[in-house]
Amino acid sequence: MLDRLKPAVSTALVLAAAGCNPEQSNAPSAGAEGVATPAFVTSATAPGVPVGDFHLPVSEFGNPRYTGSLQALTRSVATSRLDAARSQARRVIVSLVGGRKLYQNADGTFNLAKWKGRVDLFRGYDFAKYVSAGTVIGHYLVDEAACAKCWGGKTLTYSQIEEMSRYSKSIWPTLPTGVRAPPSLLGSTKFSSLDFGWAQWEGPLWKPSYRLTPEQFRDRETSRARALGLGLVFGLNYLNGGDRSSGIPGTVSGKYEMTASEVRRVGKVLAAASYGCGLLSWKYSLTFVGRSGMKTALNEVAAAGRNRSRVSCRQ
Repeated sequence: MLDRLKPAVSTALVLAAAGCNPEQSNAPSAGAEGVATPAFVTSATAPGVPVGDFHLPVSEFGNPRYTGSLQALTRSVATSRLDAARSQARRVIVSLVGGRKLYQNADGTFNLAKWKGRVDLFRGYDFAKYVSAGTVIGHYLVDEAACAKCWGGKTLTYSQIEEMSRYSKSIWPTLPTGVRAPPSLLGSTKFSSLDFGWAQWEGPLWKPSYRLTPEQFRDRETSRARALGLGLVFGLNYLNGGDRSSGIPGTVSGKYEMTASEVRRVGKVLAAASYGCGLLSWKYSLTFVGRSGMKTALNEVAAAGRNRSRVSCRQ
């Protein structure tokens, strides 16, 4: 009698466990909009390229809408977040140094020594195991490297960028390095240490995508990345990269949020770009995700990234 009951009890327990947490089931699962998550996938074998947001909450790591993210880490949260990403077969780029005010001079210019001091807070941390697992795909060295007004009127120099990359690799040799700056604004000298640039769509009204179609933006940044010996991450500026059709003011005066239609149109082009190693966008916002049609649009963008060849951010 007990032997006859065992299969039924086992099945009931499996179903109960899956019902409690369907995101962690070994069987293929689906999100609220019916996007399937393949079974038995690891970060190293996940299909396509990562698509996701800056500062994605850990609670969303199991959501099939997001296959990657940029994570700003401190030592206290690094292991828990990276273990969570690995357990959900997600791929992340890590930011370690915090906001730019922590490594600026009094006049707002970049201070390399202070930046190195911020990196040193992670000295001894074992990123290599997450790189080998396919979970961590890059180190985001600095934000807005080509923005003069962000750095006291002076963009970061080629030498500064190369030294940041060299310094990171002296600590974590296997960890690819990148800066958030479109290759078209990184000069003409080929990089030897830096691994990837980052081209963020700012909409047709603002540089670096001013008056460009998504295809033109993709092609220009891909061409420049190749010429500089760089891999390439793409991104969307959800909150300030709209063409004004949303009518929803962004976080910067005079700018507007993107509509679901814009996210779908631009996001699918950039997620499917054959040279790109990911599409990570600024930034996660529960309010933005709740806009009309946005979840469906984001799902379609994620599918475009999933249904293509994997590409390394290190070229």
